[in-house]
Amino acid sequence: MRILIISYYFPPFMNVGGLRAMSWAREFHDAGHEVTVLKGDGQETASCAYFTESLDRDIKVIVAHNPMLQPAGEAKHDAPRLGAMLEGIKGLIKRNLPILDSYGLWARDALSSLAAVIENDGSFDIIVSTSFPLSAHRVAYDIKRRYGGIWSADFRDFYGQFDSNAINYSSVRGKYLSAFFRSLGKAADLVTMASEPLKELIAFHVRPRSTLTLFNGYFAEHLPSLGQRTIQNRILYTGSYNAHEFSVAPLVEALAALKAEGLALPEPVFTGPVVPQIEEAFSAIGLTARFIGSASNKEVLRLQAESAFLLLCDAMSGKGTLLTKSFEYMAALRPIIVLTKESSDLTKKVFTAPQNGYCVTLDPKAIADFIKAWPLEREALAEDFFPSDFIAEYSRERQARLLREALETMVKRNA
Repeated sequence: MRILIISYYFPPFMNVGGLRAMSWAREFHDAGHEVTVLKGDGQETASCAYFTESLDRDIKVIVAHNPMLQPAGEAKHDAPRLGAMLEGIKGLIKRNLPILDSYGLWARDALSSLAAVIENDGSFDIIVSTSFPLSAHRVAYDIKRRYGGIWSADFRDFYGQFDSNAINYSSVRGKYLSAFFRSLGKAADLVTMASEPLKELIAFHVRPRSTLTLFNGYFAEHLPSLGQRTIQNRILYTGSYNAHEFSVAPLVEALAALKAEGLALPEPVFTGPVVPQIEEAFSAIGLTARFIGSASNKEVLRLQAESAFLLLCDAMSGKGTLLTKSFEYMAALRPIIVLTKESSDLTKKVFTAPQNGYCVTLDPKAIADFIKAWPLEREALAEDFFPSDFIAEYSRERQARLLREALETMVKRNA
């Protein structure tokens, strides 16, 4: 079968959302299907490129140009006040005009590119689109309407797509989005998301005919060998850090207490760019947080497997979300410090049963006791963590297989 995947973010330069599309492309390719991916350009020069990834498959990739991107090396605006004013105008337009997002021009180029491919090579049996941006679904909607095919629309996680804090549904744009979501619900054969709570929002806004939860997970293909590894005395946080929602304060307080006891402290290490709030928090107790920039997913998983502790932060407002690193950390079989509320989805959906290898709390004393209970020389045993079959449920390969099998079934049913 011919498969089309529409994902603005895709290897080699992308953000974490692109890992979902990457896993699907690999799965369909490995199952013998002909895969084409439509992606955006310019991510190597924009702030969205958190990862540089290798697809490791011979898959056709079409790049649609986004004219809204800033050329590499250019400052956004020469005058800060002018820049702030223009950003404010842009926000005002986005909130009040009947548009999906600011990727409309990219969507137009994407449709033109795909139409040319379909005219030459024929239509696609399966179309899979994933947002952010929402314009990816607009492209898929139009391709299905013009050329047919089974369509699966993926909404990944919460950020800005349905959150009532991000969208005012009584505004002009909000009403436009509501109408689009309902149209999407009628046209899409399957709607997917990254967590069960999002399914409730999708049921309200989209009213889909069929849904499937596809968790963010870890690439089993990327996992290092856990047999021979040298553990480094560090607390590692991987991925982007949301300074508006996350807080390392409980960990900092715990480390301060351990320092007062004269204990050797693990080094706080973060992937990604420098976060001033983190720097200041650790500096206040005489520690230096180290930032190591971007890394490939394979390198990230290696760093996780060789760290004394893994740090997981969750939103301090709302339900939180099941972040990709949640599942990667579990697969690393290293102690995890989870800073989250008792009411969060991490507590209710993942870390539901206490294990020796997990510390799920905002209590600094509990965190300090956990760190002391895991000296560097302590061997991590299988019974300290979730069972291997439970962890295997969250591999990206398994999640991608669920999607492939569901869509193949739909194609056969419609034949």
